[in-house]
Amino acid sequence: MLNPLLNPLRNLYLYLLIWAVITTFHTLLLPYFFNIGFVMAFITSVVFNLIFASLAIGLWYIVRFFKIDNQSAFRLIVNHVVTACLFLLVWILLSFMVIEMISMGESAIAFNKHGNVEYENFLLVTLPARLFMGLLFYTLIILFYYLHIYYVSFKTNQLKTAALNSIIKETQLELLQSQLNPHFIFNSLNSISSLTLSDPGRAQDMVIKLSSFLRYSLGQKTSQLVPFYEELSNCLLYLEIEKTRFGNRLALENEVSDECMEDKVPNMIMQPLIENAVKHGVYESTEQVVIKVSCKRENDLLVITIANNYEPEKKRTTGKNMGIKNVKERLNLLYGKGEWVKITNTNNLFTVTLRIPYVS
Repeated sequence: MLNPLLNPLRNLYLYLLIWAVITTFHTLLLPYFFNIGFVMAFITSVVFNLIFASLAIGLWYIVRFFKIDNQSAFRLIVNHVVTACLFLLVWILLSFMVIEMISMGESAIAFNKHGNVEYENFLLVTLPARLFMGLLFYTLIILFYYLHIYYVSFKTNQLKTAALNSIIKETQLELLQSQLNPHFIFNSLNSISSLTLSDPGRAQDMVIKLSSFLRYSLGQKTSQLVPFYEELSNCLLYLEIEKTRFGNRLALENEVSDECMEDKVPNMIMQPLIENAVKHGVYESTEQVVIKVSCKRENDLLVITIANNYEPEKKRTTGKNMGIKNVKERLNLLYGKGEWVKITNTNNLFTVTLRIPYVS
């Protein structure tokens, strides 16, 4: 992790600007409270603040060495108390040395005007206040460094968590998507086998339709959202395959609005519901079962309805309703928890309504 005061470079400019403001206030306040000239106040402020600002940049490496998660709070406090004492000692000694060098150089006139003795007295009188302010600035900079480390760690963990959740979500979606009912495939193959002897032409047609259906079903791994017309076409293909087996016992009513055709829906989201209608409607009925598919827009939702009639006196096949559960879980994963699926069962009509957020 790089020093936040040096990387990026604009942070260094901001850091220097802050110290320039502090130096300005320091320069203006010294002549007001102490009997020293403006030039002496300026030189004093620049020396002490510039040296402190330079040394404070190196505190980053102290903070990186004294990691919070590697030691107890007591030990951390003790380490920083010792470090602060050494830091302040080095700061004061270096500042006094630089002031001494300046007082003996070309700027000596600014000091000799009031006498070196008076200036030295000024430095000694203000020493406790300087140590106090130095300790305050030390604490603030240390806290800034630790907050930066915490913030970077938090953002990193947040990104890792988001990436992990994304991987888990994709894995769950792929798992749910891959749960095709094997009974449909087995029954279709059995029907094809029977038709091979009685009606080879229909058998060949059924093989082509089954191949197209499986090609679409297995080819939707890379995209979670597809145009509605693709899903509808695949469902109609599925029903054509089933109609080969059930004949007139299976009928379809299509009431899909044209405005829905290009709207995006999760792939294979209707297939389990259509399959459920066939399984609990056509399989268990001796009369014709009509599967009605409709779609319309309502505000920002795409409302898809799949309904089928059934014979109430017939014993319904018991099951775990995995198809509907599959659809609910996928919609919750894609759009968050919500009332995306509604089921009604009245007047011998079983209806499943999907409310999918509109995506053009």
